[in-house]
Amino acid sequence: MARNRMSFYDLIRSIEKLGNEYSHVFRLIDTSFRGLAISMHIDKPGKELYFKKYYENDAPAFIFLSEAFQRIGRLSSQNNFDVCIFYLPWMQELSQNNPYEETFEKVSIAAEENGFFTLNLFPFFKGQDVRKLRISNIDGHPTALGHRIAADAIADFIIINILQK
Repeated sequence: MARNRMSFYDLIRSIEKLGNEYSHVFRLIDTSFRGLAISMHIDKPGKELYFKKYYENDAPAFIFLSEAFQRIGRLSSQNNFDVCIFYLPWMQELSQNNPYEETFEKVSIAAEENGFFTLNLFPFFKGQDVRKLRISNIDGHPTALGHRIAADAIADFIIINILQK
């Protein structure tokens, strides 16, 4: 009998689910292992499959996102407010081959079809030393410097595209 083999990424997702449901300690362990796996580029195909699962045109999550954008777009038009979507890259992947660029492009198209402004912050971080921009090897969230870079880019974007229109 053939055994089904769980990928490392699926194992991490299972731990995450358990942690989210039952324990903050499990959630901390999951975050640490996931960050370590990402920084070591372990099971990259699993990560790519994860994003495809959510961002394929017929994926329930992408359909939900598109419908939410439509509802927000209608409210924006009816109530005269602007909507901005900013892509802050994961601070583990700042190379030329950022695996999330395609995902943001797809989200941008859906957003712009509904009248939203979009800004990809990846070019502001591309090629920089990730060690100065992420909290740690296992936590890819931005440091104070990373937040400052993003805030400056967002402020300039809002001034040019929204306040001066």
